[in-house]
Amino acid sequence: MKSQNVQEWTTSDVIEWLKAYQIFEKYAESFLENDIDGFALLNLTDEELKTDLKVTDENDLKEFKTCIRKLVALWVRFGRQSEAYFRE
Repeated sequence: MKSQNVQEWTTSDVIEWLKAYQIFEKYAESFLENDIDGFALLNLTDEELKTDLKVTDENDLKEFKTCIRKLVALWVRFGRQSEAYFRE
């Protein structure tokens, strides 16, 4: 990823992050079609995940929310020093 600052991630960076989680790879096309960048990723609502991004499986939805919360928490805690954490 080009930037450790999640808010600065491009849509391509978000797709790379999705692909790091194999269960999310199937949603990459929806994220691409909806031009989800880092700022949008951090601000996704349940409704947007379900409706716009077609995350209808409840287990996937729960996992998405958990991973996004972890991403936000790591970014807030470690900021620009956290490149290794974002690649987990």
